Amino acid sequence: MASVGSRGRYFAGDLAACVAAGAAVAFLTGAIVPQGWPGWAAMPLGMLLGMLLSLPIWLLASSFLGMLEPMLQIMLAGMLAGMAAVMEPDSAIPLPALGAACGAGAALALGALDLLLRRRSSQWQ
Repeated sequence: MASVGSRGRYFAGDLAACVAAGAAVAFLTGAIVPQGWPGWAAMPLGMLLGMLLSLPIWLLASSFLGMLEPMLQIMLAGMLAGMAAVMEPDSAIPLPALGAACGAGAALALGALDLLLRRRSSQWQ
């Protein structure tokens, strides 16, 4: 089992990777998907582009954090950022900042869930 200090370093790496993935995905998806598309067509395309554009960032992060450690967080951050970018193309918030917020939210939510599950699993042993 990893110590608390090493989990903190992994969480910091996950958070940085998710923020980077969210910002990059939102910027690129906003540049690729036309603004006039209806939501029912733009959101699945944003999710697909979010997953595809997150792959290079995941491969880079996996060399530092392990193969599976950042995968869920980065893919979720990419999908959320891709959907947010196509639904709010002319928002007052710049798309990279919106994507970074999506990435941070995904990392924080999954980090909190991880802590909750670790606490509960120690009770079962």
